[in-house]
Amino acid sequence: AGPAGVSRADLSYPDPGVPASGSAHGPFLVVGAAKDDVGPARPSFRGRLDELHVWNRTRRGSEVVVDLARAVPPGSAGLVASYRFEEGLGTLVRDTSGGGS
Repeated sequence: AGPAGVSRADLSYPDPGVPASGSAHGPFLVVGAAKDDVGPARPSFRGRLDELHVWNRTRRGSEVVVDLARAVPPGSAGLVASYRFEEGLGTLVRDTSGGGS
């Protein structure tokens, strides 16, 4: 257990958390783009993000579709982080995954 709102989940890249030797892209999580998206030839995502869920397992398409129309329940199998971005103002978001962070 750690401070409230601070995730202890291993979100490093690539699995199992050991960065590829010599990788210029480093062991960080990128949302909405590939790590090598740079410049007009490889444009990054341009839009808004409403929710972000991080899983430690591969999910079937049918599982993803079910979660499009509902709030993912805390404690769902394999859910390591869940950010709904409903805090209002400020610079912090709360992990609602139920993982104790």
